[in-house]
Amino acid sequence: METIDRRSPLDVGDAQVQRLPDTWHRRVDRPTPSEARSTGSGLGTNPLGWEISSSHLRTCRPPPKRRTIRCVEMPETRYARTPDGVHLAYHVIGDGPIDLMWIHSMQGGLEIPWEEPRVRSLSEKIASFGRLIRHDMRATGLSDRHTHLPDLETQARDILTVLDEVGSHSVVLFSAGNYVGPLFAATYPKRTRALCYFDPGAREIRTSDYPWGESPEEAARALAELEYKWGRDAHAGSMISSVTPPCAQIEA
Repeated sequence: METIDRRSPLDVGDAQVQRLPDTWHRRVDRPTPSEARSTGSGLGTNPLGWEISSSHLRTCRPPPKRRTIRCVEMPETRYARTPDGVHLAYHVIGDGPIDLMWIHSMQGGLEIPWEEPRVRSLSEKIASFGRLIRHDMRATGLSDRHTHLPDLETQARDILTVLDEVGSHSVVLFSAGNYVGPLFAATYPKRTRALCYFDPGAREIRTSDYPWGESPEEAARALAELEYKWGRDAHAGSMISSVTPPCAQIEA
């Protein structure tokens, strides 16, 4: 006989068994009906071959149903038009009562993250209780590129355009290192339900009262390297190795 510690309930007939302090025992070989009938008094055997002391049986209410995570497909890419005529690509996933806008530090490539299992899994979990809104910043990704890269104030106005387009009047902002999240919350407090600021920073360049940033020379070298490697395998490899080191070790 094999001893196994179990914590989940088992069904025995119309009753449900919940684990008490004692250990449940399982028969390695499933008992025959005659063996089950000949089991000593005080023991009950369920169809799976579990032997449970009758002192540990009790009828109780069914456990609460677990929330089902829906497997969602990549949504249709739609566009919102800003007052100055720029078309912003956006996605809406889920239909729950809570709106959540996911803002990355580097916008662009609205459809590409669906190829990343972890991003897809997170999107599915959010879609199980709320409505996830994502968009490509102007001049990047699937949004119009015939314009300059926006400053923070323009990004905040563009977010407002997307929210108006999808009918979101109160949103939870999940800002992944993007300064526009706090700026939007401060500029449009009535449209902001909550702010989750992930990987925050006060500024990029080091100053006398902020010694944690980069020096101007370091920032200039980083921008020059980024411009040189952008769109190449070397840039993709450095990004992957910094975010998910195990993935960088997988040979193509």
